Amino acid sequence: MGLSAREKMMIVRGGAVYLAVVLLVVASARLGLVPGAGEVGGADGLFTHPYRLAMAIAGFLLAAALGTWSAVAGVTTRRIWLGLMLLAAGGAVALLASEIAPAILYPDDRYPVAFSWMLGGSPVAVVTWLAATAGGWATGREGSASPA
Repeated sequence: MGLSAREKMMIVRGGAVYLAVVLLVVASARLGLVPGAGEVGGADGLFTHPYRLAMAIAGFLLAAALGTWSAVAGVTTRRIWLGLMLLAAGGAVALLASEIAPAILYPDDRYPVAFSWMLGGSPVAVVTWLAATAGGWATGREGSASPA
């Protein structure tokens, strides 16, 4: 049995919103609207440079949203594999889009935002997806159980 029109629309709308937010974050960084974009900062840590901090927060929030959205899509359609595929597709979109953001500059090295997302964001997306899928699946089973 295929997806209903409502399920397809939910997936398309969620994907469009996610894509728009990813592109907005990357475009903002690219246009220099994120403080410190393209500036070399100290190697002291994540919270010592405004661009690193802003991209870390944006990456974390996008990863959590991706994990949640893909889990909800998988659970509501009762197709966990679909949620996993949406998670992978959204991760690929975030990785590719963040590749064009200005680099996170350390004194001697340049790291693309995509590298930071891969190390920090993708685990958050996977853990969020697992937790939301498990929670949604367990809640769905409890809701469908008949009283004894």
